Order: sequence, then C-alpha cells, then structure tokens
Amino acid sequence: MLPTNRNIFFYWFLSLSIIVGILLHFMLQQGMFLDGLAYGCISKNLANGVSSFWQPICIRTIDKTFYSHPPLGFGFQAIFFWLFGDSRFTDMYFAFFTTALSTSGIVCIWHALLHQKVNQLVFPIAEKLGFIPAVIWFIIPVVFWSYTNNMLENILSFVALFGVYFCIKAMQHQKWIYWICASFCILISVLVKGAGGLFVLATPALYALVFHKNWVKTAFLSCFKLGFIFLALAGILCVMQPSVIAYFKLYYLVQLKPSLFSQSIVNHSNRLFILMQLFNQVLIPLILFFIVILVAKRSQKTIVWAYKKESFFLFLVAFSASVPLVLSAKQHLFYLVPSMPFFALASTIFILPAIHNFFLKPAAWLKFLSIAVVILIVINSKFSINKFYRNEALLKDVYKLKYSLKENAIIQCDSNLLKEDAIGANLYRYA
Repeated sequence: MLPTNRNIFFYWFLSLSIIVGILLHFMLQQGMFLDGLAYGCISKNLANGVSSFWQPICIRTIDKTFYSHPPLGFGFQAIFFWLFGDSRFTDMYFAFFTTALSTSGIVCIWHALLHQKVNQLVFPIAEKLGFIPAVIWFIIPVVFWSYTNNMLENILSFVALFGVYFCIKAMQHQKWIYWICASFCILISVLVKGAGGLFVLATPALYALVFHKNWVKTAFLSCFKLGFIFLALAGILCVMQPSVIAYFKLYYLVQLKPSLFSQSIVNHSNRLFILMQLFNQVLIPLILFFIVILVAKRSQKTIVWAYKKESFFLFLVAFSASVPLVLSAKQHLFYLVPSMPFFALASTIFILPAIHNFFLKPAAWLKFLSIAVVILIVINSKFSINKFYRNEALLKDVYKLKYSLKENAIIQCDSNLLKEDAIGANLYRYA
C-alpha cells in the first residue's frame, strides 16, 4: 500500500527541519572563519560601490585588488548586502539561499536518474525520496561547517550540481538546450572558483562509460559538444568584457600557479592528505551504506539492487570532483565540499532498494516527531542567538568601537595588529 502524500510531506518537512536547525544553530551565533569573513567584506564593498566587479577589495584602507579567486561569487553575495544591508544576519540569509539551491540540485539529479518506468513499477515512490540524500549530505561535518562559514565552495556546489544535472538530461535526451545550460553552469563555476569548477566537463564521458555500450564514441562526441559550447560562451564573455582576460591572468599568477607548483604556503607536505581526509568526511554515508547492506543480507528477503549503474556513475562524478585536488600543494578540507553531494547521492541511491519499503509503511509517529524537532529548533535558536561561535573577546571589542565611531571612520592602529587578519576583517565587516 502506497503512503499518502501527507506522509511524504512530513518526511520532507522533517528532513528540511534538520537542515534548517543545523544552519540556525551556527549562523545565529557570532563569529566566522576568516576566509568567510573576507568574502563577506569583499561582497559588502561591491554592494556599497567601494570597489568594482573586476577590481574587488577586501579592506579598502589596507588591501590591493583581490585576485585570489574570481569575482562572481562575491557578486552573488553582494546582491544580498544590497537587499538586506550589512547586518550580520545577511550572511545567514545567503547561507539559506545557497543551501536551498544545493538541496534543489541534489533532488533534480535524484529525479533525473530515477525517472525510469521499469523501476517505477518495482519502487513506486523512489522519485519522492530525494530528502534522503539531501539530509545525508548536510550532516557531513565539512558540509555544514562550510555552509555556516560563508565559503565559496557553497556557491560552487549548487552551480556544479545543476551543471551535472543538465549533463545528465543532455545525455538522456540529446537536446541542445541542455548542453547550453550545462556549459553555462560550467562557465559560472569557473567565474566563482576558477579551475575547481571544471570537473563537470567530465560528466558526459562518465555517463557514457556507465550507460552506453559504444561509450568511447559517445563520450568523445558529448564532451566535444559540451567543451565547444563552454569555450564559445567563454569567448563571448571575453569579447564583451575584456577585463576577464586581465583578471584571470593575475588570478593564475597569484593563486593557481603557486598552488600547483608549491610556490605558496604549503599547508600539507603530503598531497594525498586531501584524499585521507575525504574518507573521514564520508564516514557517515559509508557507515549507512554498510549497515543497510549487512541488514539486507541477514534478512532472508531477496533484494533487487536496481540502481548499481546510477550509483557507480555518481561515485565517478564524486571522485572527479575530489581526486584532482591532489595536484595542488595548497590543500584545505573544505575544498572537498563540492564533491560531497555526489557521495551522498551515490551511497543513498545504491541502498534505495533495501530501504524503499520502509517508507511505504504508515508512519503515525512522523507528525509528532516533526513537531518535536521544530520545538527543539526554536528553543535552541533562542539560546544560540547571543552566543559566540569564535573570536568572542575580539567581537566584543569590535562592537564597542562600532557604537563609538562615526560611519566610514578610519582608525589608526599599531602595524603589528595589521598582521592579524582576523582583527582587520572583523572590524571591517561588523564595525
């Protein structure tokens, strides 16, 4: 017997409540990771007209033009500063925006891969269970840390998700509109995070490898279409905005070249560090993966593992977004964030046949659990709003200065203090 739409609604409501609750717990507290603070400062300057799109500045009295990342991500957040002002809650609104789009991208890919008539007969509500990979994705530690600290990987994640989604639709239907949309997403990814968004270019080849018999020819033609349209769009942009070429030349010299050739700060001598950390981050999906398989084998029921190909494809996409990071001598854990939705999707879609029937059962408890979770979120939010997540002493001093200085005031300080990036960034962002 199929569950009512009411039950599916409450499953979705519960899952989204968990995601919102995690966001509120951290975002209502004060303090943020330095990189996220800097991105907020740059976006604030763009919104207030202090700097221009192709000449972004972090702190206008100290810094020169910021070339460490392409500027489109700052442009997105600048819209939120323009709409909501420079309140500390502006970062929270932007976090909800990027989380909502990333969740939508996960659900779109889930639907695209599960929309098969044969399997719909065996697993009739499979398409409606997109909340499972969404919540599994967001409880991965580095994911909710990134989304609550205003990282550029948040923007790259949702753009890459939709890029992969359009690639899947293009491979399924061979319509030019999907190729154009996928190429546009890749272009946006590059304008947000540079080379970090190029992994989507491999998606058609990976899809052909898994789903097509004559995969070599299909992969070549599909990647050629995608690459050609991407280069055409990039060429049009360069003609319309010549500043793009100059900016990316400096981006290569300041950020990309030092990272690739160990000319910048090398935070880990072993370039395989990122892959070792990858295993730690995906422990939650992996544990779920093996528990379900173990329980399925011990139960004497026959399970049709109907989505092995879909799972393998998504694992390949996940590795294409993470393994190339070993090329960089500059490695941070949050660089893995764009690959995490695909790990969550891959593991969940594989075990779907084993857990599908659970969601067919009546769930009278679901409504009460959903209400209980909402009550807990409200209580926790009330206690979180006056807490400090980090830099408590520094932020208290910043707020004292804020109320004793005039707007746009410039203060003089000891040169040693300027070396403390957190001081300047917090002052500029919140004072």
